[in-house]
Amino acid sequence: MPLYGVFHAIEGTNIWFVAAFWLILAGIIYGAAVAIGPETIGVDLRIVREK
Repeated sequence: MPLYGVFHAIEGTNIWFVAAFWLILAGIIYGAAVAIGPETIGVDLRIVREK
């Protein structure tokens, strides 16, 4: 079943709800990855890559 069929009960004829849903979900995942990832200010990334 395509996503449109899954969200049809919520969105009705507004097909942009599915796009907004996935963009918001991607933003939340990206934000969590940024918050969890290490800080790299002042770190020479060429040295980290060689290890």
